[in-house]
Amino acid sequence: MPNSLITDEQSQIPSELQTAYKETNFSATIDQANIVLQIGIANAQLQDCYSTGQVQCAAYITAWNPYSEATDLDQNRRLQSLLAVELKTMNLQFFEGIGQHSSGTWPGEESFLVLGLKLNEAISLGNKYRQNAIVWCDRDAIPKLILLR
Repeated sequence: MPNSLITDEQSQIPSELQTAYKETNFSATIDQANIVLQIGIANAQLQDCYSTGQVQCAAYITAWNPYSEATDLDQNRRLQSLLAVELKTMNLQFFEGIGQHSSGTWPGEESFLVLGLKLNEAISLGNKYRQNAIVWCDRDAIPKLILLR
């Protein structure tokens, strides 16, 4: 990963919110199987997806709740639809999912698990859709929280 990534200490994002992101379950449905990504834990199912899709990385991204500010349902769905169109234009394979804090206290956010999305592209999309962070996995299939602010 690039050395220029934002560290926890450099981030504008409050530490409590960073912790909440790290405790979130990032799930996606692929071929009727549910995959749940957790920050820092290798995922064998994702590794299998890499082999099947002939890719070596993936990202988990959303357009919901820009900068983690509660946004109305219609606006969230509109933003998510725009992100889906953009991913289709990039000719990437992606799967619908829900990012949900393990406590269930914050409503889940519709998201996409995107196979083959390179880190720089994932960061660019996260910034475009005003996200605080994205989840990115390289060839080891260990989800990493990538802070964007």
